[in-house]
Amino acid sequence: MLEKTIPTKNIICDCPSCGIQSTFKFIGEQKWSEAVAKKLGIPTIIHLYNCDTCRTTLTGTQLTR
Repeated sequence: MLEKTIPTKNIICDCPSCGIQSTFKFIGEQKWSEAVAKKLGIPTIIHLYNCDTCRTTLTGTQLTR
């Protein structure tokens, strides 16, 4: 069963790659099977964001820790 979550459109924070406070824009979702997600201890749907400065792609959980 897939978890339904609503992504945040933009997240403003310091980018761990370039070190600059940037806007991370939502670019899509990565979906995992229930078996893989359970084994890794992650949700079945991961939101992906892109840094406006250096174009690094990170997950929403990486940006909200």
